[in-house]
Amino acid sequence: MPLNENYTARITLYGERKAESITYDNAIEAGNKLIANVNKMALYGAKRKQTVMRLKEPALAKSNKIRLDTGLDLVRGDRLALLPTSYFY
Repeated sequence: MPLNENYTARITLYGERKAESITYDNAIEAGNKLIANVNKMALYGAKRKQTVMRLKEPALAKSNKIRLDTGLDLVRGDRLALLPTSYFY
């Protein structure tokens, strides 16, 4: 398929948050929502200047605001994921 910016894709992973996880073997356990790939996967989209950003201050529970460093080129419709930096989230 030729590259064309008119094509869009949406990947939605369904399932309950507390559903059972999957165990592939004794060493690999996956959550209940995942994309498993055993070879090559290529995903394409608009090139972004920066994809990772640090918070300027902690993100507080039940807050609807976060403060970020500058440089992230957000556009309407973008979704952010906040990841813990330790085991104490």
